[in-house]
Amino acid sequence: MRVNVSLLVCNLRPYPAHAKATEFALRSLLESDITIHDWALQIVDNGSTCNTTHNLLNQISNQNVKVFKSDVNLGIGGGRNKAYHLLQEWHPGDVIIDIHTDHVFPAVWVTPLLEHLEDPGGRPPSPPIGILGASLVTGGGEWRTPKLMCTYDKSYTEFMNTLETAARCWRRPGYMAPGLTHPCAIRQTMIEDLNARDDKGRLCIYDPRMPGLQNFEDMELCYRAEQGG
Repeated sequence: MRVNVSLLVCNLRPYPAHAKATEFALRSLLESDITIHDWALQIVDNGSTCNTTHNLLNQISNQNVKVFKSDVNLGIGGGRNKAYHLLQEWHPGDVIIDIHTDHVFPAVWVTPLLEHLEDPGGRPPSPPIGILGASLVTGGGEWRTPKLMCTYDKSYTEFMNTLETAARCWRRPGYMAPGLTHPCAIRQTMIEDLNARDDKGRLCIYDPRMPGLQNFEDMELCYRAEQGG
């Protein structure tokens, strides 16, 4: 299964904690089990005007990672669509996973997610699962997990030790709860079924009419998926 990942970043300099969170997100991702798969990460610098963002992204040296610099803020939906189009050009995937700058990734997180998409409970899903989310801890709290505050005043090693302890404690193999969690693994076939296209006729992961710079793009996607059955 070919796995694509997208990440949006924008203007980290005014927010030191946000800059550190982004650094931890990228480092933990590149040290996680994503690397045992056929994967690619497309980062979209969504109109940043500060050197902090530029310098952080320039430190990444990995053949599976590409960075696109947008001159303007495309919004969240627009930025995600840009990342999706770029990934489709250089690494067409079976699944795309949109991550956020406040995510932190334990050593094992994506493999069980992909296995569940492929074969939940020992049998292929019918109908196929279109979107599935992992319950990941963030630096400021949690998604469907007991509360854990991994503050960014810790070193990276301390931070990850805390996270790994929590992940081992809370991991429940085979457990699936309904509801939106982050990050979402989205099947390419579901994107094709929803068939949202921009004014150039390109297939989009999110509705290109989605307004504004700050919107909940995954909620919009889940709503369209539910409406589409």
